[in-house]
Parts: sequence; structure tokens; C-alpha cells
Amino acid sequence: MKTIFKTAAVLIAGAVLLGAAAAFAIDNSPPLPDPRLQQRYLNLTHELRCMQCQNESLADSPVGLASDLRRDVREQILAGATDEQIRDLMVSRYGSSFCFGPA
Repeated sequence: MKTIFKTAAVLIAGAVLLGAAAAFAIDNSPPLPDPRLQQRYLNLTHELRCMQCQNESLADSPVGLASDLRRDVREQILAGATDEQIRDLMVSRYGSSFCFGPA
């Protein structure tokens, strides 16, 4: 009987920890409808720099500005913009330092 309670306690603790990790996810927006669009979104948000954190990508930054910029990237993708157009738009707004790589 003790073994059942121990097993149940371990399972509950694991579920709580997994739930807590999900609660602190940085980007909690739903995936884009097309897996190719989602991959483009992930690629772009990892190569664009958070203007507040400077050393973190938009994908990795928890600040509100990064969340707003991730939303902008998402909206641009859904509107049909190419990756190059999105990069160019962001660089025109925030400067060439916005990209981790060459702009």
C-alpha cells in the first residue's frame, strides 16, 4: 500500500513540475496553422535580437517588448511577407543591430 502512495506522490510531483514549466514558457502563442509557417516563425524569432535584452533573441526573451515583436513577426508571416521582407522591416525600424547575423 505504501508503494502505491509513493508512486502516486511521485507522479503528482512530476505533473506539477511539468505544469510549472509550461506556465513559465516564454512564447505561449498557439502554433501557426501551417508547420512551414511555424518553422519560419521559429527561425526568425531566433535570429532577431531583443532590443531591450540585447544578448537574447526574441524567442528567448521574456520581456514585454520581445513579446510584442514576436507578435509582429507572426502577423507579418500570416500576412504573406517573406522572411527577407520581415527582416528588412525590422531593420528599418530598429537598425542593423536587430539581427544577430548580417542584415
